[in-house]
Amino acid sequence: MIKLTKSQETLRYLGESPGTGGQVKSPEDFIVEEIVEPKFLRKYRILGGKVQPIEGRYTLAIMRKKLLTTEQAVKRLASHLKADVGYAGLKDKFAVTSQYVTFPSNYEPLLQTFHDDSVSVEKIGRTDRQISPGDLSGNRFTITLHGAKPTRILEELQAFPNYFGPQRFGAGGRNAEIGRLIVRRRFDEALKEINDMYKTRFAGIRKVDKKRLKFFVHAYQSLLFNEMLASGKAAVIPGYSFVPPFVRKKEGVQEQDFKIRELSMSFRGGSRDLFVQPNIEHSYANKKLTLKFTLPKGAYATSILREITKSGDFIRRTKD
Repeated sequence: MIKLTKSQETLRYLGESPGTGGQVKSPEDFIVEEIVEPKFLRKYRILGGKVQPIEGRYTLAIMRKKLLTTEQAVKRLASHLKADVGYAGLKDKFAVTSQYVTFPSNYEPLLQTFHDDSVSVEKIGRTDRQISPGDLSGNRFTITLHGAKPTRILEELQAFPNYFGPQRFGAGGRNAEIGRLIVRRRFDEALKEINDMYKTRFAGIRKVDKKRLKFFVHAYQSLLFNEMLASGKAAVIPGYSFVPPFVRKKEGVQEQDFKIRELSMSFRGGSRDLFVQPNIEHSYANKKLTLKFTLPKGAYATSILREITKSGDFIRRTKD
């Protein structure tokens, strides 16, 4: 297995004050609420010069889940409805999350018979559009850290490095490692890692779902962005549109390497905000620090927590 030079845990901190420390001990300590694009919440439209209620062909609903990945929760709902379920973003497993989903409205009656201890779904309305990745404007977080210490770190930090969070890379950064192998056309090695990860036996790299292969390459691009940002470089997401000299020298890759014609995939890359400026509300009592803030889509609360706690171990996971 290839070892990458830096992981999320070794990126430098921006603030100089001591961190708060503390841990998220239960899913209820990490609450996430999606903020969807306003077009999905419109209840009326003008048609033929008249204001009419929207009776779209899709049902818009809020899905609340706990101790499940988004894909696992969506799979349970889709299996019950026997219909495709659209969603806009992937949410942490170790959290209580609320996110928007859509499905064809003719399957709506089946929603009344959907019962799951870890997933609940509530109809919001109708929409003309199937929701899909990218349709979020942001996420709202309420996070409680147990065993935290009061410091000046929250007053000191007005902006936070917009690092991709550790969940992007998987355990030990393995997702990015596989992405690096794919970009370098070391397909046999990548396939071996994928089969080991999923405990399966894909016969060839082309048998792996393309969406999953893209995820691995995106993880590799994200790791390179993090390394550039941590090194004080003008960080971008490298791709076939541009590969910075820092990445060329360190990785030995060029623009054409991100056009993977063998797998009919290409990765443009592009810009990403280097910093985010969330307005963080906080309260401290009985060694518990409660944080409330909103982030734009694509920004990671785990990166914010890492800066505040100055720890890479702020979530105590339990068996589930």
